[in-house]
Amino acid sequence: MTATPVPRRRLTELEHDAAWHAIEGTAGEEGSDPDTVLNAVLRALNIDPPA
Repeated sequence: MTATPVPRRRLTELEHDAAWHAIEGTAGEEGSDPDTVLNAVLRALNIDPPA
């Protein structure tokens, strides 16, 4: 079973800034890993990861 692709959309300037700051603030933390950075960006964009 394959998932139906979600249509792409462009981030707004505010969303881009929020994601940028989430990455900048999280990437420098000790013990930070890609999962931590991704989750910070998703939170900044008010997006829930898949269950």
